[in-house]
Amino acid sequence: MGQQLLVYLLLLLSGYCFAGPVRDEAVVATTSADDVCRVKNDTFGRGEVVPDVAPCETCVCEPPEVKCAAVKCGVNNGCKIIQQSGKCCPVYKCDCEHEGKLYNNGEKLDNPSSPCQVCYCRGGEIMCNSITCYRRDDCEPQHVEGQCCPKYGHCPSKNSSSVVAVSADPSAFSTKREMQPWLLTKSVNLQTTSESPKYPQTIKIVEILPTQVPVRAGEVSLVPRIITNGGPDKSTSSLEPVTESY
Repeated sequence: MGQQLLVYLLLLLSGYCFAGPVRDEAVVATTSADDVCRVKNDTFGRGEVVPDVAPCETCVCEPPEVKCAAVKCGVNNGCKIIQQSGKCCPVYKCDCEHEGKLYNNGEKLDNPSSPCQVCYCRGGEIMCNSITCYRRDDCEPQHVEGQCCPKYGHCPSKNSSSVVAVSADPSAFSTKREMQPWLLTKSVNLQTTSESPKYPQTIKIVEILPTQVPVRAGEVSLVPRIITNGGPDKSTSSLEPVTESY
């Protein structure tokens, strides 16, 4: 009787011990499934970044889902774009390298070997323009080492030489003009029945001098008149006849 009771108690205790751990494992498994994200057999916790979902997306674990947002790439205008494999955003190259020297964007390059070209760094690329020089055929140029265009400072001015050459002919610079008389005409809007007299622009003034002629008794002597430009006739004295008696 005592042995049977002991076996019963042992069986009861063993069943109680095995039941406890099975219940605890079920609770742990349920809790972990609510706080993690599984992507391609990888597990990520809440708030962790999930990589390699898409090249231009950023993804974060928000159980039970993975939430993604598009990546915004910065823009650097005027620079050379270098696209990298597997990367969403490109790399911008703005500086230039020439003969072992680095130039910033917009900086002029030192190129003493080719003085007839002006080169600048433009957005990671070197761009050059050729220089057009002024040349003269009437004078020997002077070339300066390291400079593209020749010098003509020792030559006479082209304007002065041309003026001297032309001024050798006096008739070429004659300032005399043939002046023609300008006639005053009647205005179109002037309403009149009589024709206005036409006069030349330039009128000569003629003076008539008296002659030394003896005047007899009873004769009339007239004082000479002077015709003026555009005005009434003027006389040196009254126009009344003068009678002289002996």
